Amino acid sequence: MLFGTVLFLREVWDYDIVQAGLGLMPLAVSSLFTSWIGGRLGNRYGERAVAVPGSLIVAAGMAWMAWRVGAHPEFVREWLPGGT
Repeated sequence: MLFGTVLFLREVWDYDIVQAGLGLMPLAVSSLFTSWIGGRLGNRYGERAVAVPGSLIVAAGMAWMAWRVGAHPEFVREWLPGGT
């Protein structure tokens, strides 16, 4: 998914490499916080209780991006809700 995201930002939206890297930063920041919370919840309730809802949230974000993100750059309204 990460490689496809970089290719999309570079090839479809014509971002340069710095803009694409900054566009991926919200993903890294959200991963930082959700992994910390998910680790604590996984220790308490078990990994399956965290992995299943987490996978469904990732699938919902990917569906959002497939449905909403188009050829015209709309980072805040289209990219950010599905990417984080």
